[in-house]
Order: sequence, then C-alpha cells, then structure tokens
Amino acid sequence: MTKRGRILRDTSAGPGLLTIEGTQYRFVLEGMWQSDIPPQPGMAVDVAFADDGTPERVFAVSESQLALQNAQKTLAGAMRGGELLTSNVKSRLRVPVIAAECLLLVAFFSLPCVLITPPWLTSAVPLTGWKATGFSPTAVQGPEYGLASLLSVVCLVAPLAAPFLKQKWAHWLNAVPLAFLLIGALMLWNEVHNIGRHTAGAIGDLLGSDAGKEAARQAAFAIRPGIGLWIAVACAVYLLMRALRKDRREA
Repeated sequence: MTKRGRILRDTSAGPGLLTIEGTQYRFVLEGMWQSDIPPQPGMAVDVAFADDGTPERVFAVSESQLALQNAQKTLAGAMRGGELLTSNVKSRLRVPVIAAECLLLVAFFSLPCVLITPPWLTSAVPLTGWKATGFSPTAVQGPEYGLASLLSVVCLVAPLAAPFLKQKWAHWLNAVPLAFLLIGALMLWNEVHNIGRHTAGAIGDLLGSDAGKEAARQAAFAIRPGIGLWIAVACAVYLLMRALRKDRREA
C-alpha cells in the first residue's frame, strides 16, 4: 500500500520525520529512502507500507509529477462538474425542447430565410439569418448590427432559460422566438419595400412620363419567405404551444 505524504524534518540530524494523513512517522536514509535527491522539509513523498503498517520505502515526488497529478485532479473535477451540470440540464430541459431549439437555430442561421429579387436580377438572392443579423463576415456591419446580433441570439435561445427560472411567467419565454421571427420579418419586409419605393420614385422623377412610371413600377423589390424561415417559425410555434399547454395546466 502506498500513500502520499510530506516531509516535516530531514535526516541531517538523525531520523527524518514525515506526515501522512495527520499521522507522523520516522524514516531513515539507509534502506528506506529510494530517491537520488536528499530529503528536504516540505518535500512531497510517496510512502510504501509494509504488511505491519509501518513505512518501508520512501520515494520523492518530482515537481513535474506533482504538476501532472494536480492537472489530472483538476480535469477530473471539471469532468465531474460537467457531468453534474449536464445531468441538471437534462433533468430540467426536455428532449423535444432541445431538438426544437437546435432545429430552429440551424434553420435560422444556415438556411435561406428570405428570398429577395432586385429589379436588375432574374433570380432571387437568398438571405440567411446569419447574414441578416450581421454575424456573417460578408454582412454590412454597423452599430445596429451589433445590437441585432445580440438580440437575435437572446430571443432565439430564450426558451432554454425558462426551466431554470422560478417566476410564474418564465414559461412564456417559449413565445419569444416566434415574436422575434415575426417582428424581424415585418421589419425586413418594410425596409426592403422602402428601398424599392425610394428607387422607384427616383426613377420616376428622372424619366417622367408613362415610360418613367412603368420603369418605376418595375424597380420594386420582390421578397418572399424561404425554407429557413418556415422551419424556424414551425419550431417557434411548437415552443409556443408548450407554453400555452403549461399555462392551461397551471390555470
């Protein structure tokens, strides 16, 4: 049996003294000390015990070995903490909620949410939530994009916080993604049509006459929802239905 201890007194003036789990033991160099370096006070040691429970051999523990063992203990503690956290999250979050959240995020940030067709193109330009909220490096950046990016993430993952809050209204966080998607879609639709209207007005003023009016009419932007938005809305509706069922159960 081997235990970890620490030297209290070296062997320069007689038998040394070490402590293991609060118990002190004597040791000597000859026959017991198994390391090349001499024992020093404060040194960490591994002590092998004989069958009768007395120290038999003493080994010095190097600094590198101590560092490695401490790192292993820290990692093991972190893994245990992670397992406890994962278990706690699983006990509070249901699998359908996690699945709906994952699908919502993938659809919003990866799939085309809206299809915009400018008047000078024959095919639609897909726009994902990744680009619309300013996360994409190719998106036009600005102060408003930083706020939109933060707001979009907070709104889309809000249902994940509901099980961890004790307030009675917490389950209504399941309704936040749908509200965000609908308001965001309306804001984008309004912005695109404002751009088209301003463009049409400029063309009409420039050309005048019936030809100018016709050119202005054709300058309008066409916008329609994409598959990403439909999937995200479907997931958000599912989360909202969970909130409504919970509200009816508590009523």
